[in-house]
Amino acid sequence: MRFTIRSYATTLALLIAIIAGTQAEATADSSQYEVAILKVSSTVS
Repeated sequence: MRFTIRSYATTLALLIAIIAGTQAEATADSSQYEVAILKVSSTVS
């Protein structure tokens, strides 16, 4: 049960990071997007 909730939260975090990244690219602020990806990557592992 705990693993399912954790994997769901991870998927949600990835989705948010992708959405944030799309907005960041639109505003030419890709550094924030890279930081978000790094945070998600470190959270997953």
